[in-house]
Amino acid sequence: MTPPPLEIQGAILGIVQGVTEFLPISSSAHLVALPKVLGWPYLGKTFDVALHFGTLSALLNHYRADLADLLRASQRLLFRMGRPADSQEKTVLLLVVATVPGALGGYLLDGLVEAYLHGLAIVAGVSVVWGGLLAWADSKAANGQVGQLGWSRALMIGLAQMAALLPGTSRSGATMTAGMALGMRRAEAARFSMLCSIPLVAGAVVYKGGGLLGNWPSTEMLRAMATGAIASALVGRVCLRGFLTYLESGSFRPFALYRVIFGAVLLLWLLWRSAQVV
Repeated sequence: MTPPPLEIQGAILGIVQGVTEFLPISSSAHLVALPKVLGWPYLGKTFDVALHFGTLSALLNHYRADLADLLRASQRLLFRMGRPADSQEKTVLLLVVATVPGALGGYLLDGLVEAYLHGLAIVAGVSVVWGGLLAWADSKAANGQVGQLGWSRALMIGLAQMAALLPGTSRSGATMTAGMALGMRRAEAARFSMLCSIPLVAGAVVYKGGGLLGNWPSTEMLRAMATGAIASALVGRVCLRGFLTYLESGSFRPFALYRVIFGAVLLLWLLWRSAQVV
């Protein structure tokens, strides 16, 4: 089947990014699987950066008030030499502790993961495993708040975020899973997860985007990037709001079930493709 024009591919993949980035189902798994199943070419890292820029803008817009409060708290912490005096200042330090492992892991291990740990089979298997972990963690969710986290527990959430380097894991899914396993309220685990992701995603967009400036994309690719970024930003904003509203009373079980089914279907498709080749 002939792939559609790049602008159409960009719009479709942007919608997929917007739907899956904030849900605990792994945007990377879907962005890897969909083109392969449909026979589309990989549009490259430049396009990936554009999609993440779109969902990052949706995230920044949604949490702009929280980020302003945290920025003011950060300024106060500087004057107190890092000794928190209120819950906002403690949240800043907790976010730092939870962010450092993911940042270090991304810097040190990203190339290794891309070189050796890729492919649909890994994506499918990882999706099933994390679906099971998500269901287990959902049963452990309690009423814990961010301010009740200790430094060691924030570090555990950070290590979960580092584990999300493995394709198919889901950065948000890993940190939400860790948060609920530690007794956090579902919506609170989601909020902390989103705030943790902002510096990492922003850093990745700047780092990878800056490294690609020397290889300027074609006009057609620029249009695909623009449509993908706009679609991911608009759809991501709606999905983020809907997801957080749902978590006020809903559970993660439907997402866990979806992950297991998604991974199983992908594995069956790979087996079918292998049989067709033979």
